[in-house]
Amino acid sequence: MKNLIFLHGALGAASQFDRFKELMPVGFSFHSFDFEGHGKSESLNEITIENLANQLANYCKNLNEYSIFGYSMGGYIALYATSTGLIHPKNIVTLGTKFDWTPQFAEKEVTMLDPGL
Repeated sequence: MKNLIFLHGALGAASQFDRFKELMPVGFSFHSFDFEGHGKSESLNEITIENLANQLANYCKNLNEYSIFGYSMGGYIALYATSTGLIHPKNIVTLGTKFDWTPQFAEKEVTMLDPGL
């Protein structure tokens, strides 16, 4: 069985990928979870790239072989966790993942993190 992990973005949740479960081809196992502070998961720790990468590593430790699809922040977390040796996926595919972060750009993006606005 091939494991495929779907990772959501900063304002997302695992439930965004629910429709994908029924579309998975035979031989693939669907995986997704809420990062801390997202979806139905409470924030137990400070939300940092390092903490989210550790959460992904903990999820992956019981999977033999897996590939990852990461949307936006989810892609960044997957790439970060791989580059630091926390995880060893077979493949990573990202969509909408930003790589060039500056303090000015981050400050602008933070103003958009309130979904109520």
